[in-house]
Amino acid sequence: MPRTPPDIVYDVDDIPPAPTLVTLGLQHVFVIVISLILPVLIAREVGLSDKEAAYFVSMSMLASGIGTCLQAWKYKGVIGSGYLCPCVCGPAYLSSSVLAVKNGGLSLLFGMTALTGVFQIGLSRVIGRLRGLFPVEVTGVVVIMVGISIIPFTLPLFLSIGTTDPIVAQKEILVAIVTFAIILSL
Repeated sequence: MPRTPPDIVYDVDDIPPAPTLVTLGLQHVFVIVISLILPVLIAREVGLSDKEAAYFVSMSMLASGIGTCLQAWKYKGVIGSGYLCPCVCGPAYLSSSVLAVKNGGLSLLFGMTALTGVFQIGLSRVIGRLRGLFPVEVTGVVVIMVGISIIPFTLPLFLSIGTTDPIVAQKEILVAIVTFAIILSL
């Protein structure tokens, strides 16, 4: 019987106490809800109608739920890991998703996402052996680059530039700065 590594508090088959479960459940919900801004950003960036945007966000939520269930389901080492890891829309795909929708519409984006999923499934079988190629320094640079790549999409919204109100008021900037300070402090 495999032992739990010393740096892991709860293994896949362990059941934490109820307060811990509630806290972890809320954490998962917050991660999922926060990631729903990405489909909204894509829909807004490419000018989808309200109906198309609602459909796009709904399909993102459905795909996230199905992906999370498949990840949590452990079936003979073929499907899932048994860990409840939320499958969310990642900011790493924001730039390429906007480009795909602008050039080929939602069908190109859906096809690109499906193909990416197939590659991720294949990569999941060998990623353990490739971890030596991704030290902390490389991973950190990738995370920074993802953060930098979403700045062109998020900064105008952060400062309320280009929305229906073209004038940026001092109150809007103050709210943006306070919000950013709260995010950083948390």
